[in-house]
Amino acid sequence: MSIGEELAVTAATGIASINIGGKTLHSWAGVGLGQEETKDLLLDIVSSSKRRRSRDGKRKRPLSPWERWKTVRTLIVDEISMIDGTLLDKTSSLASCENANIYRLGAFSALRRFLPATSRPGTRRE
Repeated sequence: MSIGEELAVTAATGIASINIGGKTLHSWAGVGLGQEETKDLLLDIVSSSKRRRSRDGKRKRPLSPWERWKTVRTLIVDEISMIDGTLLDKTSSLASCENANIYRLGAFSALRRFLPATSRPGTRRE
């Protein structure tokens, strides 16, 4: 999910993404399972953006993954500790791509803040 197309809210799992009103990082980034090499992921992402427009150039669908990469300035990832380090490296490489809007960062600048799990009122956390 993008808020104003500059802030993307993602999560590691589908359930977590539903809870925060976002998408999974895999879906938002357009990497699927993320098993391919970074250069192949990039080619797939860029080529998918070309299929998203009609002949008259008007947008037919929501932003393609490449368009999302180009417009995002802040990427929030809930439950980031559940994401494989290799996938984080690949998404960092995609973010630092020359045509992505956040390339000037060179890589993800991560701010990690671990909050305690929530509990229901009247229940006790161990």
